[in-house]
Order: sequence, then structure tokens, then C-alpha cells
Amino acid sequence: MIALGAFLAINLPWIVFSPRPWFESLLLPMSLPLEPGGRGLIDLSLSGALPLFPSAVYSVLELAFWVGAVVWAWRKHTGYAFAGLILPLLPLVVAWRSPERYFLLLSVLGVAATIVTLRHSCFRSHPAGQTV
Repeated sequence: MIALGAFLAINLPWIVFSPRPWFESLLLPMSLPLEPGGRGLIDLSLSGALPLFPSAVYSVLELAFWVGAVVWAWRKHTGYAFAGLILPLLPLVVAWRSPERYFLLLSVLGVAATIVTLRHSCFRSHPAGQTV
């Protein structure tokens, strides 16, 4: 409820007084002819190590990575409960635009997910009161 309230407090004037421009502005990141850039696969393409494919190819790769992450999480959720910290960021590795700021927390979240997963599995295999 707090998030919804904050969203409405910021956006409600634009939604009420100019709904069409407000809605169109939501689609700008997907509809503008943006130049490729960033880190990941696109960086290899821009450097000449790989060919630069049309943006639709990168969109399909992003979707494939997203579906792969969802399927992997569905099948492995019990063993890697905290992988959800990292999985949403993986499709950005193959995105048409993936600036560095998208990846700033990836390593921190990876370490946090690993620590929490290891701690969780350690406590599960050695209940309280038992010595290791």
C-alpha cells in the first residue's frame, strides 16, 4: 500500500490532467530508436568481437534468458531460494542497452545470495543444538 501511495502521489496529477502523454512516456524506453551500448554481449558486438545484430535479436535473447531464468528458478527453487536476487538481472547481460549502472549491485547481490544460501543450507543440515 505504501508503494502504491507513493506512486500515485507522484503520478496522479499527470494521470488526471494528461493521461495520454503520461502513458506514452511509459513506453518511451521501448519505442525510442536508442543506440546500442553498455556491458555484456552488446559490448562484444560494439568492439567488433561479434557481429552487431539488429536490436530485435537482442530482444529475443533477453526474452530467452528471462524464460530460462524463470524455468531454472521453478525447478531449483528449493536448493537456491535466494537466487531470486540475481536472476532478474541476467537478461540484461544480452540486452541491446545495458549500461554499467544496471550491473552495479550484481556482484554484491551475488555474494549476498551465496552467503545466505550457504548459511540457510548449513542451518538446515545442522539444526540448533547440534555441533558441527
